[in-house]
Amino acid sequence: MPVALMALILGVLGSAGYFGYQAVVASSFFKVRNELIDVVGFPENAEGRERALEIRKLVTNLVRQEPKGESADPRQHSFMIDLDLIGQKVGELAYVRRVAVSRKMPDGLRVSVVQRERAAVFRLEGQDIWYDEDGRQLDLVKKGDPNAPFVMRGLNTADTPVATEENRKRIELYGRLKTEWAQHNLVERVKEVDATDLRNLRVTVESDGGSAVLIIGNEDYVNRLTMGIKAKAQYEASNGPVQSVDVVNGAPVIVPRAKGR
Repeated sequence: MPVALMALILGVLGSAGYFGYQAVVASSFFKVRNELIDVVGFPENAEGRERALEIRKLVTNLVRQEPKGESADPRQHSFMIDLDLIGQKVGELAYVRRVAVSRKMPDGLRVSVVQRERAAVFRLEGQDIWYDEDGRQLDLVKKGDPNAPFVMRGLNTADTPVATEENRKRIELYGRLKTEWAQHNLVERVKEVDATDLRNLRVTVESDGGSAVLIIGNEDYVNRLTMGIKAKAQYEASNGPVQSVDVVNGAPVIVPRAKGR
């Protein structure tokens, strides 16, 4: 085949491909429609719907472009959208653990989210804050939240491997204490757990006689808490308010509350 004819054929094919590409890009058929941005991974409750809506609005803003002219379509072409950028921006939200973004041809997007779950409540600088199992700060505890029956103190805010490991143990401990104490109808009595020293927990409990600190160590949490509550109640029935009860070594050691406190 002559070289000139070959060049002509290639030129025709190239032109056809170019103009075909331009036609596809210009076509509204492949431009993402806002109502086809699906966000999945959240529970069907008020909070889940609120979070899904927030992400949908965020993605909608990311896939829009500045219109050129009054009648220009601000929607981006599906092929032109940067999925990695969308994933990065969605992943920056505090409650997002993992995210995957994919196209739903011809004109939709799917954003699949694995959210961070609230695992433990820590009190820091007067605020009660939810943390996930990785020690990531989430949001403030809402008043009356039944999933946060007590707060924990002692979170290590240092950015070190040791602090990270200690905090992981504290978060796991929070879940264990909440579960075990709830099973024995004790969790309602607990106001606060000081886990600054993981080897020697200090639990603040409340009753008609007022609050007191029960020192329960690092094992047998149900029995030791029960023992401390009973010792407090028995002492207060005859002698007045209690400041603390140490049950680590078996027989309760009671410190009365000073008068006027």
